[in-house]
Amino acid sequence: DRVIKFAGGLATLLSLLCVNAAWAQPSAPTAEAQVDLTQEKTSAVLTLSGSCPNLPDGTKLHVRLVVDKANVEGAFFMTAVTGERFKARKVFAGREFAPLPYIVSVELILADQRQAIARLIRQTWGLPSGARVLLVKKSIQVGTPEEEAAFRIETIHQLLELSKKALECCDNMKGYLTKPVPAAKKDKRLQLREMSKFVRPTLIVPFDAFRSKYVVLQEQGKVSRLLDMGTSFGPIMQLHHKGKTPKAKGRLEGIRAELARMQDELKSRLPKKPDGDDDANKGDSK
Repeated sequence: DRVIKFAGGLATLLSLLCVNAAWAQPSAPTAEAQVDLTQEKTSAVLTLSGSCPNLPDGTKLHVRLVVDKANVEGAFFMTAVTGERFKARKVFAGREFAPLPYIVSVELILADQRQAIARLIRQTWGLPSGARVLLVKKSIQVGTPEEEAAFRIETIHQLLELSKKALECCDNMKGYLTKPVPAAKKDKRLQLREMSKFVRPTLIVPFDAFRSKYVVLQEQGKVSRLLDMGTSFGPIMQLHHKGKTPKAKGRLEGIRAELARMQDELKSRLPKKPDGDDDANKGDSK
């Protein structure tokens, strides 16, 4: 048999062994996890369990649920490592997961750790103090592709209907802005209550029913903007009461213009029917 001799002798051999050991050691912490999104009676539930070799007890892990591609956050919470394992159970009472694609991620953020734990992690893997390590990223599809497509269209119709209701509130608000400002404080308060009695059942109640049904919606940006609009009528009325009616009218017209743009954008995403009579005719602004 041939004998292979290492130049440099034992010192060189030990050096090579050390390099190989370094290559075998991961450059950052790793983890494996099982993630499930389920419906239990009237609540949506996210369950998570996994292992994370060599991470010390007490290490904080950030868990995030987002709608895939839309990057809309549905939940953010924390769990901790015990015995090189972690688990979590997040219950969304009274809600359900819409039929959409989701991503659940688990991240280690070194700056959020206790000093002793952060020091140990840095020593073990040679990480910088500001390191962020994505340990887990799981894609989960809730519902079938057909259910997802139908839900996306239904969401557009719901938003168009809510935008119509917001326009009704604008028309109602416009009527107040054409009236003289009440002199007495009690009459101003009465006017605000009257306006609220119209806005709440017309827009706020149906909006809350729509928003609170699901853990998160893919159209979260438009949902949030409609909420902002629904709460803006009170401040507009207060501007009118302070004698700043032109400014109040300007804000109201700005809302109307934004609602018109929102409706046009939503309608552009509705499917066209073969006969040319597409769904976009629903929810026309006045």
